Amino acid sequence: MVYNIKYYCSTPVQLKKILLIIVFYSPLFLNAQFYNGSQLLFGKNRVQYEDKLWTYFRYPKYNVYYTLNGKNLAIYTARYAAEQIPVIEKKLDYTLEENIQFIVFNNLSDLKQSNIGFLSQEQYNTGGITHIVGNKVFLYYNGSHVDFERQIRAGIAYVILEQILYGKSITSMIKNTTLLALPEWYTQGLISYLSDEFNEEVEKHVIDGILSKRYEKFNNLNGIDAIYAGHSIWQYISIKYGENMIPNILYMTKMSRNVESGFLFVLGMSFKSLIREWINYYDKLTYEDNLNRQLPENKPITTKTKKQQAYLNLKISPDGKYAAWVSNNLGKYKIWLYDINKNKAHYIIKYGNKLDDKIDLSFPIIAWHPSGKLLSIIIERKSKFLLYYYELKTKTFTKIRLFDFQKILDFSYSDDGQLMVFSAVQNGQTDLFIFNPASMTYEQITKDLWDDLNPKFIPKTNEIIFSSNRTNDTIVFENENYIVKTENLPKFNNNDIFIYNYKTKSNILKRITNTPDANEIYPSHYKGKYYTYLSNENGIYNRCISYLDSTIAFIDTTIHYKYFSKNYTITDYKRNITEQETNSKIEKTAYIIYKDGK
Repeated sequence: MVYNIKYYCSTPVQLKKILLIIVFYSPLFLNAQFYNGSQLLFGKNRVQYEDKLWTYFRYPKYNVYYTLNGKNLAIYTARYAAEQIPVIEKKLDYTLEENIQFIVFNNLSDLKQSNIGFLSQEQYNTGGITHIVGNKVFLYYNGSHVDFERQIRAGIAYVILEQILYGKSITSMIKNTTLLALPEWYTQGLISYLSDEFNEEVEKHVIDGILSKRYEKFNNLNGIDAIYAGHSIWQYISIKYGENMIPNILYMTKMSRNVESGFLFVLGMSFKSLIREWINYYDKLTYEDNLNRQLPENKPITTKTKKQQAYLNLKISPDGKYAAWVSNNLGKYKIWLYDINKNKAHYIIKYGNKLDDKIDLSFPIIAWHPSGKLLSIIIERKSKFLLYYYELKTKTFTKIRLFDFQKILDFSYSDDGQLMVFSAVQNGQTDLFIFNPASMTYEQITKDLWDDLNPKFIPKTNEIIFSSNRTNDTIVFENENYIVKTENLPKFNNNDIFIYNYKTKSNILKRITNTPDANEIYPSHYKGKYYTYLSNENGIYNRCISYLDSTIAFIDTTIHYKYFSKNYTITDYKRNITEQETNSKIEKTAYIIYKDGK
């Protein structure tokens, strides 16, 4: 999702629209070729760097297609779709009549190479999540099973909704499409709601839209604002009038061929009255929640940027002299190096072109070498992963290629700079790996369905802190057939914070947080036994501190300890902190904050 992000900074540095805060302190299995030119538009074909051999699973209501290394994702898709199709059919009071074709890609780069039903982002990107053409649902794995499940639900909802409103025959589709023109907020907002009744991304946009008064001009909303505003309208209807009203509204909208009549006949109020109620409801919620909340007191400062530009991966150098970040303007990205003392920023890499297509914000990713003399950069290019070392003194690059990974999501250095820890994807699973740059070898730390993210070495130790949605503190290596043999799919909850001891390689993790109703991300060492992370426990991502201590559990041949933590929220901002970067050695922290749609 593309949006502008602001950094805040405590130093009097001018960076427009960038605010930087620096704080001191198995079914029937078939083989098949899948034609990549289906519905190909002239002049729109994409460059493909690898040949794809497609295989698929066939089921009564859907087929699942996949390629090399995608079998686990395909099986997961098949099992999860079997669970969710009846759920969404019940919500919409309609039975799916035409088979869905789930086409599973290992990552977004693979999807963007495909010519299957090639259309622009707006035409087939539902709710900013799932790509759909007809009954073909395009899925890709971005490292999060939670997001992957959301894509599956959105695809099912879209296909069923299309059948409800427009029918399944060509004649009825042409007739209804001509006579029934529905706004973006109505259809894509409903699909977004059905795919995830209320998630943190929606919450972030809705809170910001209400507080900034953008939603008051409802008829002027478009793009992401229209989708998430529509999502919250359908959620409001579900809360106030009951979810069983939704299929009735759809039916009356289809019969009357008018959006406003659909709401009037079912809810007994005009559309304008509904919008007024909706605005008042969320305005009251956000007002009460944010009554005593403020933004950081540090003076915001600006530099030139563009409307559709996103800012990500803010990193502070080990000596605190520099900050680096990534900007992405509709697919054209730059890596910036900022001298804090000189108040100057310049880009060191520029690559890509602005494209009317799904934007991949997952790369480049960056990390500082502990010496502070090198900035390491991992770039995904032409289905290959390249590791660049940028030397600050000579301003030169060294490049090596990384193998065996489908995706690398994040990385950081050990204290001595000899090792890196990766959060990376293999065979459709997001696990942790230790990479040795000298020998070009890696060691896998976790191997299971749980998503292990944001890993960081803790200074002066061999411990690694990370965020994960695993439900227990024991690492179990699962074989490739686990997804087939397990009776029930795991329920992916919110992320908690864990610590792994690489020295002892114990399979028992230290658990820092245990909050099923809150999501914790971007953990880092603070000082001593204190750790910091972002949590949305109060509805908005704010910064928290956790103190980890231990007590003797029991003694046999050795002493066994039980760990416990005390958690504190140390910021209470009214806007989400979307990323944080903490350097405990020099006691500096940087935030990225989402505000006013930027």
